[in-house]
Amino acid sequence: TFAVNLALSLANENKKVLLIDLDTINANIDKFLDLPLINKNIITNLDDDKKCTLNYIIDCIQKDILDFEILLKSVIEYSKNRNLSIVTGNTSMYICQNVLCENYYNEILKKASQIYDYIVIDTSSSLFLDSTKWALQNANIIYYLFEGTYKDIVNIKKSFNIYEKIWNVCLTNIQLVLNKVSRYTLSENTIENILNLNINYRLNYNDKYIEALNNGIPIIYESNIEKSKYQQII
Repeated sequence: TFAVNLALSLANENKKVLLIDLDTINANIDKFLDLPLINKNIITNLDDDKKCTLNYIIDCIQKDILDFEILLKSVIEYSKNRNLSIVTGNTSMYICQNVLCENYYNEILKKASQIYDYIVIDTSSSLFLDSTKWALQNANIIYYLFEGTYKDIVNIKKSFNIYEKIWNVCLTNIQLVLNKVSRYTLSENTIENILNLNINYRLNYNDKYIEALNNGIPIIYESNIEKSKYQQII
């Protein structure tokens, strides 16, 4: 939800934006935006369970045919805002373990960064995926969403320790986003004192979250109040 709304907010500012679904455990941006997994103009021999934009682009890299024209033809334009293009994500664990790797991600990023003003990458939070490690190591800004519970605070400490000491991620690139804030959330002062870090943004809890989860749809924020939060982040 955060990645989709951030990408749309940037696109609404007349910026050319690429949204990459790199959550290789639960890639679902296609469902959020009601998109096909692969561009209808693309002909591919990929197996049905492996068909998605990401795997098609990587297949082109393996065949040494990926250029700017193919990349632009591969991505899926969001019909409600043509400034936003999407790379739908892989959910095949075979592909994840045996094909996907940093070299391919680097090639995509290298070409995409010459076409788009912004690249928004959605990842899994798993510390065991190369895709998560690669995304954090290459990001200019990392938005770390967490809920204000003691469990999440413990997870932040563990994760940040790995980011900094093992992955060599610069922690100053991280923006903390306190998500789903409700009356049960720990106070911001308490959280900041425990973490010794500042919270950069907060997003309030909304009953629409439950509705969205149950129906497999995203929350595309339309109200000025909700839009203003993403404007502040931009």
